Amino acid sequence: MSAPRINSPARPGQSRAPVVDILHLCLSPPFTPGSYNRMVGVQMKRLSGLRQAVASYWDGPVPDCSLDPQCIILGGPADLPAWKRVIFRLPERFRARFFHGVADPCRLAWLALIGRVLPRLRPRLVVCYDDYKIGPLLRPMVHWPCRLIFSQHGLSYYSAQPYTARLYTLASFDVICTLTYASYRADRDRLGSYEPLVAVIPNGIDTARFKPVSLAEKRALRAKWGLPLDKQIVLSLGRLVPKKGAHVVAGSWPHILAKAPDAFLWIVGAGEPSYHRYLQQLAGSDRMGDSVRFQGSVDSSLSHECFQASDVYVFPSLWVEGMPLSLLEAMACGLATVASDLIVTRELFTGKEAHFVPDPNIQHSFVAPMLQLLGHPQARADMGRLGRQTVCENYSEELWLARLENLYRSQLELVPPSQP
Repeated sequence: MSAPRINSPARPGQSRAPVVDILHLCLSPPFTPGSYNRMVGVQMKRLSGLRQAVASYWDGPVPDCSLDPQCIILGGPADLPAWKRVIFRLPERFRARFFHGVADPCRLAWLALIGRVLPRLRPRLVVCYDDYKIGPLLRPMVHWPCRLIFSQHGLSYYSAQPYTARLYTLASFDVICTLTYASYRADRDRLGSYEPLVAVIPNGIDTARFKPVSLAEKRALRAKWGLPLDKQIVLSLGRLVPKKGAHVVAGSWPHILAKAPDAFLWIVGAGEPSYHRYLQQLAGSDRMGDSVRFQGSVDSSLSHECFQASDVYVFPSLWVEGMPLSLLEAMACGLATVASDLIVTRELFTGKEAHFVPDPNIQHSFVAPMLQLLGHPQARADMGRLGRQTVCENYSEELWLARLENLYRSQLELVPPSQP
């Protein structure tokens, strides 16, 4: 049996536990694709005045990059003693029953190995990212002054009440950090009780990276991505799963082409293969011609170019959203946007930064607002300027980091300092 690895890619093989004030528990490490882990990496780089570490699960090679403070890489079930591995032979329903709904073997192994690492690090704050069921399992592992924070990124988890009731108690977490007031109210109203302190901290966007570009730069980006230079590009960027609603736009595309023949739909993202095939069947209609392209997945380091190369962004989500980052990114790039009217968007925006569609499932509900923007360049420009102004004033990365640092420092004041 091997011990949990404490690796820093900049200093491979180092085994001495770092001095940690804040330990982030994020299943995927910061160097892998994803929103939560990417945001943890930003915190570790930008909040340099706080001693931080992240504990993640990863079974592949660690890239040659520098993380400071350390990235703690924990193994999987094979790193557990044999008597604990017996648990993974149980049917999934029994694992879920014994471990408060946590049944995934990798997640259970990660949690067990965290239990071995925590006493070595003795952090003053532990921040959990969206692994909402581990609170009741995590609290018994901590036997020193420590505050537990849950960073909630969904609007609500809609779990069975026994699970959710255990989550929103001081027996699990001291603080729940939500993105919007809507996220907090969605569960509070359903449960009738909510014991932990609640901090509302919206996401932040790097407005220096996600920014408008000149017409010459836009044309250069279109050439780079092989997009038509003489078309109006409508971008849909996100996971290709039904709840994200790309089929709503694709199904209505012939009606848009009938009145805006120079429109071009650029669908960026990957997801469920069966849904992708469904979308391709819709786009294969003779009425659409060659006006639709499926780009597939794009590296997150290049996603800003997709917005900057486009004219209109469409966000047809059919499901609840915690706080849609792509919508903020599109606005930061100065794109006019047509978006589903969700409970969180009503909280985040005045209603003038985008055309908000109240009933996205209704057939052709996106057609009229998209045609309005495609036919009026000045209206697009005005909406894009207002959207960027809103993001810069309220949802920039600098504001997000400042709010997080204030939360962390206020919580650190409640526990004695760690000793080097």
